[in-house]
Amino acid sequence: SSSGDIACPSAVSKGDNIKKMSREFADQFFPSLVSFVQASQGTARDAWDSLFPLDVAEACAVPIYGDGAPSYIPHRPCTFLAALLGVYVGFGSGRRRKGNPMRENAGVVEAFSKSTLAFGLMNLTAICHHSIFPPSQKWSFQGLKDWVDMLLWSADCIFTGVSCSFAIEMAVSLYALNLRMKTDGERTRQFVFGSQVILSAFFPVYLVAKRSIDLRRAVGTTIELFYLLPLATATTAFLPLVARTINTTRGASISLLGIGIILVGVISDAPICRYISQHNPSLVESPFLFDTFHLATFLFFGCDVIFI
Repeated sequence: SSSGDIACPSAVSKGDNIKKMSREFADQFFPSLVSFVQASQGTARDAWDSLFPLDVAEACAVPIYGDGAPSYIPHRPCTFLAALLGVYVGFGSGRRRKGNPMRENAGVVEAFSKSTLAFGLMNLTAICHHSIFPPSQKWSFQGLKDWVDMLLWSADCIFTGVSCSFAIEMAVSLYALNLRMKTDGERTRQFVFGSQVILSAFFPVYLVAKRSIDLRRAVGTTIELFYLLPLATATTAFLPLVARTINTTRGASISLLGIGIILVGVISDAPICRYISQHNPSLVESPFLFDTFHLATFLFFGCDVIFI
């Protein structure tokens, strides 16, 4: 919307009194882009409804935070544990890798250390945003909680983009090592980083110029694109490296396992929910385990494994 209360990242398209499993979590990550998709007609909307079916979202709905669950249990407890592991991996993995053969190239080590540090910070803000201070249904920007929630969400997205940007630098340095070429990975990363910031802002600025969205939503869209564009670039850069070294490098095998966990989460999100809600509804209603099989848990845990 262009004025007044706006949908915050946790708002859903229907039934605002119910938080809808992975559909709701996608809204938390990309509220502006999701609203574009939901308002569209065609392939994008069909893909959205296929990936996050409404019947699944309602069958495995996320309990409202504080509604019946003990106060000491964080919201989305299994996602919380996966993100907590991510904090440990992010703050500890870079130091452990300094004992690896990668230390032969200082640029690779430095880029990896910065990428994992940003990954740890992303998980730390994700814990605060998704589990400790879960967002409200609407951002009215009339209270401190709304502003804190917006800042945590922004930090979550930005740290992800920064982590991926340093991962791109690491990939460029590794390609240079494999091809025995001299290249400045940091300068390449700065170029890619700057390009992605410009691209992230271009689309929202264009929509503001057409008066399709207001400035507040344009800022949100830019932040979301800064999450997605570096992530897509880093994934594209690393997949050939993983495929090439899968039989010779243990790290590549571990990264492939992490990618597999994420893909399993994407593919099995709806089927697992339908099966468990029919055959083991007590798990869906458990305040401790309800999000064990949710896509968000698979995403966080898969990323943890990739960075290990």
